[in-house]
Amino acid sequence: MRVGSAYGLKLTLLVDVEEYIGLLAPNAGVRVAIHDPFIQPIMKTESAAVSTGEATFLALYKRMVHRLGGKYGNCTNQWPKELRLSPTITNTAYSTERCLKYCTLNALLKECDCIDSYDGNFTSDPNLNKKIDRNGRFNQCSHINTTVRDCRDKMYLRFARHQLDCHCPVPCDSTEYTYKTSRSHWPSPAFTSYFASSLVKTDVPRIREYFKRLNSNQKLSQKLIHDSIQENFVRLEIFYDTLRYHVIKEEADFDVQDFLNDFGGSISLWLGWSIFALIELIIFILHCVEALYIKHFR
Repeated sequence: MRVGSAYGLKLTLLVDVEEYIGLLAPNAGVRVAIHDPFIQPIMKTESAAVSTGEATFLALYKRMVHRLGGKYGNCTNQWPKELRLSPTITNTAYSTERCLKYCTLNALLKECDCIDSYDGNFTSDPNLNKKIDRNGRFNQCSHINTTVRDCRDKMYLRFARHQLDCHCPVPCDSTEYTYKTSRSHWPSPAFTSYFASSLVKTDVPRIREYFKRLNSNQKLSQKLIHDSIQENFVRLEIFYDTLRYHVIKEEADFDVQDFLNDFGGSISLWLGWSIFALIELIIFILHCVEALYIKHFR
């Protein structure tokens, strides 16, 4: 494994802006999430936007966090049992963000009989599973029905005010990826003709269909090809910035052994006691009790 953009992952993606729906697509591009392979990310909150007409470079840096939990803090690696999640979810690694999401979806199902996510059967609650349709999915919350929309907004307002009673502590062990982002205009006018000629030879149906539509334009020119590629393609390069990684580990600053050491040291310092003196005191008391017993009964 090596570092640098020359040894990373390079992607060229066709977004096909002509198929975008105006009201639902204010931005052209893709979203990318760099995450632990055992955790499913939430794309709305845990991803970065990559725009068309640009080459985006993501330089990764790995960080591992280990928390003690238990009597030292509030963390967990287990999904909350009160959510009654399906085994397909509980068999994956725990994350706070997804726990909060499933808690909100449970509340939406109970109160509004719908969800606003395309997650499949995420719960093992038999009462909630009755609301699954023929395709194995829950009903989607309608944005047209005012009653459903008001119910949905009410539940999200309760979530924002911490009124849903979602117990989702931070994970005890987690792997995080931070990255530095840099961008440049792409493709350059000199590179456009080479890029277009290489894509014409591809066997990908969507790209062939795109160039077929592009060639149907009678006023096709080098500038039109360049502008069309800038509007419809995304260039992304992901690589490691360094092979070093950062480990954050919690350790007990004052455990039981330290307490006993300090306690014994304080007694020895201020009272002049030691463990041997304490044992001798106990033996002396036993001898006194024995002498009194013998004197009294014999």
